[in-house]
Order: sequence, then structure tokens, then C-alpha cells
Amino acid sequence: MGMKKTTSPKKKPKQTTQLQNGKATQANTLIRAKYNFKPRENLFARLLISKLNPREEVGTYDPKKRRIWFTMEEIMGYLQPNPKKKYGSLYADIQEIIHGLNNKPIEIITDDEQMTIYWIGSHGYVPEKKSYWFKLTEDIEPFLLHLKGNFSTFPLFIYQRLRRSSHLMRLFEVLYSYRNMRGGAVVYDHWEDLRDQIGAPYKQYGHFKDRVLKKALKELPEKTPIRFEYEEIKKTGSRKIEGLAFRVYIHKPFQMPETQQGQQAKLFDELGFLTDAEQQLLEDILNSLRRWGIDESIIWQIVENPFTFIETVEVRQVVQTEYSRFEYIWNKIQYTLSVPNIAKSAAAYFMSALKNNYQSEALSKSLKNAKASVKRKKLEQALNQIEDERASLNQKYSDLTHQVMEGIFESIPELKQNIFAQVKRNAPNWFNDNLSAEEQFDKRQMFYAQVVQAIKKQHPDSFELIENEWKNQREILHQKELDLIAPKTT
Repeated sequence: MGMKKTTSPKKKPKQTTQLQNGKATQANTLIRAKYNFKPRENLFARLLISKLNPREEVGTYDPKKRRIWFTMEEIMGYLQPNPKKKYGSLYADIQEIIHGLNNKPIEIITDDEQMTIYWIGSHGYVPEKKSYWFKLTEDIEPFLLHLKGNFSTFPLFIYQRLRRSSHLMRLFEVLYSYRNMRGGAVVYDHWEDLRDQIGAPYKQYGHFKDRVLKKALKELPEKTPIRFEYEEIKKTGSRKIEGLAFRVYIHKPFQMPETQQGQQAKLFDELGFLTDAEQQLLEDILNSLRRWGIDESIIWQIVENPFTFIETVEVRQVVQTEYSRFEYIWNKIQYTLSVPNIAKSAAAYFMSALKNNYQSEALSKSLKNAKASVKRKKLEQALNQIEDERASLNQKYSDLTHQVMEGIFESIPELKQNIFAQVKRNAPNWFNDNLSAEEQFDKRQMFYAQVVQAIKKQHPDSFELIENEWKNQREILHQKELDLIAPKTT
């Protein structure tokens, strides 16, 4: 009897795996724009921008170089990761996707203007190369290139996890773009604004809640690094839901799928969640080392712990107190670039600089200035965080005060009208005769403030606990602020 011939399972093409490991970076302004793409249109749009360098200057390259190239195999592998599922003609698929990206408007609001822009300007196919090229529109480039802050970076494998729902993809992006609010609420005065951002079709809030929000509450913490909470904001004097307030939390790092895990995934787990600046610095490091031809396994050893390459124990100990791991690698890259006529031996120079801590005087001075700048920025961020906490505390105090006041008015119905009349007598300039009493309360801030003061005077015990807690928390924040500005010396 002859032996049965066994066939080993087909491996996923290496280039497809590399695509899944790519990253798509967008300005948060673009992420928060309003548009309605299908799932595969969203997937393909992110694939295109994963080929861009977000630090590239806008308009500094010629039109032909602005073409983004993909082979047919790459696109098929990315759009069809499940080999058992077929989508028909690849060309027809791409044409349909391109038609969507070329014709569906993106409504975007900047500090200066409201714009309607489109994702793709043109595309083509080169049969000889079995490759497609794509060009983004000029209007969208400023939101994808030369980004210095207020942007977000997403690994492409995240979109594959959410590929069945455009709404989840977009909701994830939008909420993630608010991750640095550190517990502050993201408020939508009208829930329809969020619906339009993520391209959901639901006209009734109940349908939007059941089919988008409830689903996202379950799936986003499972498949992405974020979890969120939300509160419904009711229209004054009504049970109708008018707005939504979200709080977004990072609860785990971006985690690669198990099939792609290895040294890189292990490293990302150890690094934990990186800030946008750290992610970008890591990208720049990887690009530089790969360009010099350093072996991929060596690159990831360097990124994981560059200090182990330093040959002298004394030097290693000093360096570890002066640099973070990325700072040290980047410093040696800059040193290598400063050496004249280095092109052919850049990799060797870099490895030597890494092992021996070579650095020029100018670079050393530049690093000190950069560290001082980072320290100032960290102080500014910490003070801004305290200010955000203070604003959140004041809002919470205001909300609780309003609840207590409404409770008193409910228990003593005639009191509300009596206090309204009293405030009108004492402060007639803050009263508008064209508005009803309820409208005065809702729309005239100074009138509202006088009503609050009047009810506090009449029922001080009802507000005592809230007042004391508010004052204590304000004092704690004030002390934190003082400690940052003038830290205690020991």
C-alpha cells in the first residue's frame, strides 16, 4: 500500500501579515468628522493611510510619488483574511469600494471652516505589475500628514476584529480619540451628532441604543483597548433622551492576534499602552533601523532593551539613569546620522555607538534641552489635568445642587414660585418679561444663580454635606497644584 500524501496547511503570505501589523494614523479632527462608509470601505481607507508617514510634510513631494501602491495579492489578503470566503471579482470589489470612497462626502469642522471632502482622488491598475495605485485627495492630506499632535494611531488588526460593523469601527475611533480627557466627560448635546459621526442609520434613539451602544458596551472592551460608560441626558421637563455623555478608559494595551504574536507582541505587552508621541518615536526608530538593513530580530532586541548591548557595566548603569530606552536608541540614530559619508556603513556605526555610548557634544546639549522641554510639557499637562478635574468637580457640585433644589421644590410646590417672585423683586434686570417663569429658570443664568442662592439661605442644612465635600475636594486639588508648582524639598 502506498503512503498517503499529506499536505501542510497553507501559511498566510508574509506580506499580508505585515499589512495586518501596519498602523493607520489620523488627525482627531478627521476621526470626529461625519461620514457613512460600509465596513469594507472603512477597512480599505485605513489600509491606504497605513502606507503614509504621518510626519511627512504636506505637498513636499511630486504627484507621482503620492501614489500609494498595493499588489493584487496584498489587497486580496487584507480584504479577504478568511480563505474559505470568496467575494467574487477582486477588480469589481475594488471598483465598488473606490466608488464609495470617491463619492461619499466627509463633513468635517476645523477651527476655521466647515468642509466637505472625499477620501480618494484617483486610482489605477498596472497589469504588468498586477498592482493598483491610489491617490488621496489634496484636501484630506493635511489630516493625515505633518501631524504634530492631537492625532490617533490604530493597528490595522483592530479593524479586522470589528470588520462586521462600520458603526463599531467608527465608534471605537471616535471614543479612542477622546482617551486623553482622563475621566472627563465627552458630551453630545444631541445624540444624533454621534449617530451622524459613525454613519448609523437609526432615526429613533431606542434603536440606536439597542443596536449600537449596547453592542459596543460588550464588544469594544473585548476587542479593543478601551471601555466606556455613558449617561443619557434628558430634555428639560421631559422623559425624551436628548444627549449623551461618555467617559472613556484605557483598560489594556493593543494586543495582536495570537497568530501574529511573537517577539513583537511580547514587547508590546511589556511596553503597555504607548502615548501617541511614543508610538511615533517607535515608528521612526523602526524605519531608520530597517532602512540601514539591520536584521529584524536584532531590531526588536534593541527596542526591547537597548541597554543590554552596552559592553561596559559602569557605562550601562550611568546610561540607564539618563535615558529612557527609546531616547537612548534615538540618540544613537542621530549620532550615526551626524557622521559624514556614513551611508554604506550606517548599520555598523550605529551598533558601535549603541554598544559604547558614542555621542557628540551638540547632541548631548540638544538632549538636555529636549529633556527640559519635556519636563515643562509634563508640568503643563499635569496642571491642565488638575484644571480638568476642577471643572469636573464644579460640574458635579452644580448637578448635585440642582438635584437637591429640585427635590425641595417637589416637596414644597409653592416655594418655587415664592422664590422666583422674590428674585424678580430683588434683581429685576435679570428677569425677562417675555419669558415664562420656567424659561427664566432654564435660560437666564444670572436669574438661575440667584434662585440657587435664595434656596440655600432658606434650607442651608440640605446643602451642607454637598458644600463641605466640594470645598474639601477643591482644597485637595489646590494643594496638588501648589505641590507641582513649588514641590517640597527634603
